[in-house]
Amino acid sequence: MTVTPDDLVLDVLPELRAGRTTVDGGGVLDDVMIRRALLGCDDPKQLRVADVLALGEPPERDGSSPATVVVMAGGRGERLRPLTDHLPKPLLAVGRTTILERLLERLFESGFVDVWLAVNYMADKIEATIGDGSRWGMRVRYLREDQPLHTAGALSLLPQRPDGPIVVLNADQVTQLSFARMVDYHVAEGAAVTVGVFFHEEQVKYGVVDLDGTAVAGIREKPTLRWPCNAGFYVIDPSMLDLVPPGQPFTMPQLAEAALARGDRVAAFPIVETWLDIGNFEDLNHALMWFVTGEEL
Repeated sequence: MTVTPDDLVLDVLPELRAGRTTVDGGGVLDDVMIRRALLGCDDPKQLRVADVLALGEPPERDGSSPATVVVMAGGRGERLRPLTDHLPKPLLAVGRTTILERLLERLFESGFVDVWLAVNYMADKIEATIGDGSRWGMRVRYLREDQPLHTAGALSLLPQRPDGPIVVLNADQVTQLSFARMVDYHVAEGAAVTVGVFFHEEQVKYGVVDLDGTAVAGIREKPTLRWPCNAGFYVIDPSMLDLVPPGQPFTMPQLAEAALARGDRVAAFPIVETWLDIGNFEDLNHALMWFVTGEEL
């Protein structure tokens, strides 16, 4: 694919298989620089390659240690009862296979082979379905919780500290994101914690009046507001394990807050790829309709 400065970034991004490409006319387009530009722009749909190139040279790749993945798959799935009375949420089928198997496929396609599954509720069914991961060409092992430890507590069960970054994921999402790009970004940012964020937009039903004291500074007619929101994907430095209380319920937002309190850098990684969270029946129906209409992740 030939990339030009006038190309829209969101059209080019899916083609960056190796995370970077040469731009026609000069310059290197790099995924890390794209993500930084996405955080700084008002409308990602209008961001062009030239805007990214203007940010400067891309960072050097440092060949850091391979990442370890921990997938939190122990939740009860209360909001999807009665379905989850009989089957753990990660094993609910969406399209041709289950939520968790889709996630493992995406991880393998992203180059990850070392995965831990944190399990609690109906752990036996998850282990029977996933096994040792060999059918994906991966090594899957299990962190068995005696009680629900939420989205970070199971990190304290890792038998030894990994040498490289740790990717922490929730097991109730499907996405087209290459998690390798998120690890590259985490390393380039020099972050202790990187939080995957998606952008939620809502149009205000009314004209918004901007004030300067008692004076009207402007009126925006039914503007669309945009917020970065937590996608439930994280990359952490191994040193963050020191902040996880052993064997106690603990969440990833709590870990991020603990890192900030210690003075560590917490970075945001913008996700513009397809991302579906399956937390309730509305979300599940959305995912099912996505696949019924011919889309495939």
